[in-house]
Amino acid sequence: MEPFIVGGSYAKIEDFAHAAFLAISCDRDTGTEHFSCGASVVNQIIILTAAHCLEDCLATSSVLVAVGVVNKRGPFTHEVSHFVIHPQYDSELVSNDIALAALTEPLKLNHRVKRVVIMEDPPYQEISSVAGWGVVDEEQGTAGKYLKEAKQMYVNRRKCSKILKMLNKGTFCVSGIHKMKNYGYAASGDSGSAIVVRGYIQIGLVSYKIPQYSTSVIGATDVGYYYEWVMINAEDLFCQSKEEK
Repeated sequence: MEPFIVGGSYAKIEDFAHAAFLAISCDRDTGTEHFSCGASVVNQIIILTAAHCLEDCLATSSVLVAVGVVNKRGPFTHEVSHFVIHPQYDSELVSNDIALAALTEPLKLNHRVKRVVIMEDPPYQEISSVAGWGVVDEEQGTAGKYLKEAKQMYVNRRKCSKILKMLNKGTFCVSGIHKMKNYGYAASGDSGSAIVVRGYIQIGLVSYKIPQYSTSVIGATDVGYYYEWVMINAEDLFCQSKEEK
């Protein structure tokens, strides 16, 4: 379920200053698992990602965060102190796949680290972009080291439901644009990465795909659909972080 950018082109962090890389060591009942995800900057304290990136992680889990860099080796300058996943998240149905996390120290915003804009009714139909760190060759399982981007187009719900089969409310589809020179799509490791239009408006985040049906069609969590949940919980996490200081 953890998609990277295959194809596409290498990205400048200034063009994706909202992007964050998460290095996760998740303590679970079955042991510690190590993996990575993407995220986006909501404000100086809060980042937005996919619920399945933090599913079943415990309070002792370590989530390191790198921002403002294209190399996924960091440096990792921040750490997650606590997080909240959507209470109705369902890993089997892949529904409500959204989470927020608070950082131990505030980010310093600049031309390489910026916030996304979240809207209740964003312009879904415009050409969007996704950027992430991850597998650049799915057949070989080759992991990438640097941030890559790819243009995406919105796939209408009827067509998408025929491909993904289990398209839930709060989920929409995007796909790589074949006619574009830098054709590409998300793959393993891009989960949680922002899907944006106009360079700064986040319409969704990478959730899942079903490779046996399509490698390029991505199921995205609809951030506009969860606008109220994001606003309420981002404020709660922010206030909680301030109280702990």
